Amino acid sequence: LGGFMSNAGAMADKLNRTEVDKYPPQIKYIIGNEVCERYSFYGMRSILTMFMIQALLFTKGEAEGVYHFFVSMAYFTPLIGGYIADRYWGKFKTIMILSLFYCLGHGILALIDIEAVKSVFDPKTLLYAGLFFIGLGAGGIKPCVSANVGDQFTEKNKHLINKVFNWFYLSINFGSFFSSIITPWVWHHWGSGWAFGIPGILMAMATMIFWMGRHQMVKIPPSGKNPHGTLAVLSSAFKNLGKGKGFFGGAMEDHPAQSVEAVRAAFNVGRIFIPITLFWALFDQHGSTWVVQASKMDLDVFGLFTVDPSQTSALNPILILLMVPIFTLWIYPSLEKVGIRVTPLRKMSVGMFFAALSFVFMAWNQYRMDAGNMLN
Repeated sequence: LGGFMSNAGAMADKLNRTEVDKYPPQIKYIIGNEVCERYSFYGMRSILTMFMIQALLFTKGEAEGVYHFFVSMAYFTPLIGGYIADRYWGKFKTIMILSLFYCLGHGILALIDIEAVKSVFDPKTLLYAGLFFIGLGAGGIKPCVSANVGDQFTEKNKHLINKVFNWFYLSINFGSFFSSIITPWVWHHWGSGWAFGIPGILMAMATMIFWMGRHQMVKIPPSGKNPHGTLAVLSSAFKNLGKGKGFFGGAMEDHPAQSVEAVRAAFNVGRIFIPITLFWALFDQHGSTWVVQASKMDLDVFGLFTVDPSQTSALNPILILLMVPIFTLWIYPSLEKVGIRVTPLRKMSVGMFFAALSFVFMAWNQYRMDAGNMLN
């Protein structure tokens, strides 16, 4: 009996370890969805500026303005998507519904250059409509998708979350790289219908893949209206500001200390990331101003091949795919061995310093080009 119990205990322990080290089966649907969705978004975005200039005859300034307005919308609508998911629909339903609008936007863009459609609808109107639905869909699902990853884990296997997010991040850049290379080529060889249509097909695939995991997905229900939410706490803080209790102290008259401290903590973290807003305000020039600049350069690479201006944005994801393992496996451990402590904030600070230099370098390039020099 003792031997039997010992063997049973060993088998149970083995099963528990297997369960602990096993990824939730629904993760594959989330990763597959992310690869296809990022392909669709970055593929469409890679040709957007030059399509507006060359096909719709926008001026350089108009094209860049529309591009950045679209990007700003895609980064504002996460507030809407997150609010809807938390209050009303939950993350799964929000992703599914807004993904359909996302697909609709791609479909509209694919119709712009078809003669029969152009005879009925103004191409610029179709462009704005397509970008609106893509911005609503892409931004609306953004806060839900990554949070939905965390929902799939329990206390037993939560140690695997970091590894899954590494795969999640890899899938983003994998889709971004290939779409930024392939979509401009498709545009020049098969036309804008296919160039915008293929990303639309990929987005439809992303939606289908996510839907296929519906029975295995952990779905956290919406919390409903929260009387002690962020806006309510801030409103009370301003209302009671003159009572001499400090900004957040006044909010405690109307809300639990835990809710007030949560908002205070969020603001403390936010202060650290304020400089990041400046970076992102500049970074997306690589899809607008820098693409236009590249169109005036010699993009022949050692006589082997010629890079399309719209393909230059692919440098970002390919450098990420190459440099992340190099830094993670060799450079960071080597720095730690010689006593240099590597922290996330230090990595961000160094990265932003080099990013600042890149903008100076691009401005210098433009100055030389304006003086009549051909650069490559």
